[in-house]
Amino acid sequence: MSVLPDQLRARIVARHHPVTRTELADAGVPSEDVVRWRACGAIVEVAPGVFAIGDAIHHRPFLTRAAAMSLADGDAVCDPLTSAKVWGFGGVFSTSRPTVKSASGVPRSHIVERPDGIRVLSPAATWLGMAGELRPGHFERWSASIIPERMSVRAAHEVIRRSADHRRRPDLRAIRVLSQKRSWQRPHWSDHERRVRASLRRRGLHGLDGTHTIELPSGVMLHPAAVDHERRWAVEVDHRRWHHGRWSARTQRWIDRHLEQLGWTYVCVSDRQLDRDPTKVMNGVVASHLLTEACAA
Repeated sequence: MSVLPDQLRARIVARHHPVTRTELADAGVPSEDVVRWRACGAIVEVAPGVFAIGDAIHHRPFLTRAAAMSLADGDAVCDPLTSAKVWGFGGVFSTSRPTVKSASGVPRSHIVERPDGIRVLSPAATWLGMAGELRPGHFERWSASIIPERMSVRAAHEVIRRSADHRRRPDLRAIRVLSQKRSWQRPHWSDHERRVRASLRRRGLHGLDGTHTIELPSGVMLHPAAVDHERRWAVEVDHRRWHHGRWSARTQRWIDRHLEQLGWTYVCVSDRQLDRDPTKVMNGVVASHLLTEACAA
């Protein structure tokens, strides 16, 4: 009877006990022994060419099958529902069998090869994918338990900026949920908003609201640094050093179109611009407000 090398045994245990037919052959296990082990139930085939050793399939069936499916197909990645269960994102999942999909259309930055051999979507990509798996209200409540406890606001914004399309309902649902979190746009260590309001006061613009939130018809929330309610004018600080930009270019155009339809003049300046030449930037912001005031008159 063949005996598995210690190195292979350690690798098998680390990934929830699946082993490939190729690994057995490389370890010197003859095909006759494989047939004998299968006949007596010592190994069970759980994916094409991949076996679970011993009774692992009964102890941790979900993780064992997920690892086996990743081993069986090098171009496969767990779908959002399976990835969520593998990551331990609780509270919403009734699936009992893992499911994989082709990784060909998934950005490489969204795929994680875990130490246990399971190929899954990153936590942020999993969260975005779950927007299409859960009902709207359920997704919003679930997101509140995931962000920022299990994944950062920055990671959520990054995956939206790279992948989300506001024309798709699930993606819009994720954009709407994230936009309700002021911290995605305004990191706790930033004082750019305070500096912008102080600069506007020094230039004679008083009584601006620094806490107002603008809600678009789609439910997306915007958090400007200063708002003039009478003129429907607002200025926003885009923290490019924090999350590499406000939204994708397509989403920015869509947001700006909504703001224009609502009658808002919305000025967006970046933290980099403010740090590089604050006087020039703020002069431009004030000029925008004066132009709005002149048009209203």
